[in-house]
Amino acid sequence: MGLVEKLQIRVSNMQFVDVEEGQVVHVRFNATDAQQQINMNGYVVATTQEFFSSSTSSEGITELVRGKILARLGEPAEEEKETE
Repeated sequence: MGLVEKLQIRVSNMQFVDVEEGQVVHVRFNATDAQQQINMNGYVVATTQEFFSSSTSSEGITELVRGKILARLGEPAEEEKETE
């Protein structure tokens, strides 16, 4: 199991934001590892469909955030994208 799967994630706020394509949800979070040595905070962007399908439980939203973090960390860095 990787580090992201072991992070303790706490969702602190959700904000619905209007964009050109409609509406998205910014889900603010704070995450720490088990040793409290690594701290991560920020927000992930979810579609309203993703948010509402995950919002049936707090665990569902936490897993949505975890999945978004994993997807974001798996993307090439902006500098790498520009050189391709």
